[in-house]
Amino acid sequence: MTAKQWLAIPEQDLLSELQKSLPGLQKIDWNTAMEWRDRRIKRCGKRFVDAMWQVLMVNYKCNSTDWLIEKAQPKHYLIAAAMAAEGAKE
Repeated sequence: MTAKQWLAIPEQDLLSELQKSLPGLQKIDWNTAMEWRDRRIKRCGKRFVDAMWQVLMVNYKCNSTDWLIEKAQPKHYLIAAAMAAEGAKE
């Protein structure tokens, strides 16, 4: 799924959609997001970073990395983790 498709999922459905790519995910919060970020960086490395960049660019349409990271929310990290996981399956 693309970043645009992920971001179009209604908030009330996002957790169940994320759980398909991130088994064991129970909630969307900062601690959980950082845990999945760390897992995906260790396992997928550049795929996670690329996915995070795509998610933030689609959502904020800006090319300043610092600004993008300041605006990132837990759901953005989890979407990037799911995208990296999907890429790992290919």
